[in-house]
Amino acid sequence: MATKYWIAGNPNGEVTDAQVQALKSLSTADLDELDDLAAALPMAAVADLDQDISATYVEAEVQALSDKVDALLAALRTAKLLT
Repeated sequence: MATKYWIAGNPNGEVTDAQVQALKSLSTADLDELDDLAAALPMAAVADLDQDISATYVEAEVQALSDKVDALLAALRTAKLLT
């Protein structure tokens, strides 16, 4: 007779023996490898925009915001997290 497993809190979430064994086989080393992979993504550093906005916006403040958004989008594209 096969052992049955369910996802906690979900009586309809039955999982197979193979799925349970796959989860059981995950080790801390596997998770460390995923952390290393995430750390290796080519994500460019983007500095904080340390800017106070005046009561009446000036062109330079708005341009600085636009430039920062462009830098963030470029970093996401470089990391292939955005197309």
